[in-house]
Amino acid sequence: MELRIGNDQTLVQVLPEKAMLIPEYGLLVVSDIHLGKDIHFRSYGIPIPSQVGDKTFSALDDLLTKYTFNTVLFLGDLFHSLKNKSFETFASWIEKWDDAASFKLILGNHDMYPTADYEGIGLQSLSQYTAGSLLFEHQHRAVTDDFYHISGHIHPAVRLKGKGKQSMKLPCFWFSSQFAILPAFGHFTGTYVIDHGKEDRIFVVDDGTLCVHVQVGMDFKFAFVQGIPRPSVHVHWAICTHYVPSLTLTCTLWIQYILFCTYGCTCQLVHPQILQHMDQYCVA
Repeated sequence: MELRIGNDQTLVQVLPEKAMLIPEYGLLVVSDIHLGKDIHFRSYGIPIPSQVGDKTFSALDDLLTKYTFNTVLFLGDLFHSLKNKSFETFASWIEKWDDAASFKLILGNHDMYPTADYEGIGLQSLSQYTAGSLLFEHQHRAVTDDFYHISGHIHPAVRLKGKGKQSMKLPCFWFSSQFAILPAFGHFTGTYVIDHGKEDRIFVVDDGTLCVHVQVGMDFKFAFVQGIPRPSVHVHWAICTHYVPSLTLTCTLWIQYILFCTYGCTCQLVHPQILQHMDQYCVA
């Protein structure tokens, strides 16, 4: 999906892989990967499958293979916590792609390693980055200049509601007249439901499917834009609770997460009455 932003109307491509491509500057922009979060949780005794990190690197490989660019720009929170094995894994990964592009990191609140550590693996660290009328930063702040600000940090999402009082929360791209905020790229991250304006442009991402909001009467609904092929499996809430009557929402979310890590597919825990088409949902 293409749109123009900033004073110079720079063309950007919103990607279903939860990244953004800016052809004019050869930039591939990715936000909030949070590498090593699974390792950090396991170090505190929380049972997180080890496949989480592997799937993130696989997604990065697919992204870099598919698109043409000169520079990969990480919008902060590339890593999640104090240094662990994920840093060495990333160092090997960036070495593999070193001939294809340069890599820059805008430091986020989770990126707590010494600058020399980033520079030592070929990753330039910055507080912010500019390209034309675009200013890239980790955390969005009040716009007091003529730049169009692009950031991450909050892991934006919208909550959609259906006609039967069903709802779902999905990550999104948020474009206003002065700024844009990208969704978290990482597979093991939370989301924050945004309070966006009616004039803002919202692109919802769900398992590689990109939808844009359109106004229908008084409601904002979503129209399919593009998608990438992914296997998926739907586990119905009614089936889960039939076999395990005491199953709570927390338990069902763990089932969703474990199936994703084990089989590499999206697992949506869907109530039997939840409508199957995105265009039947509106923003809460």
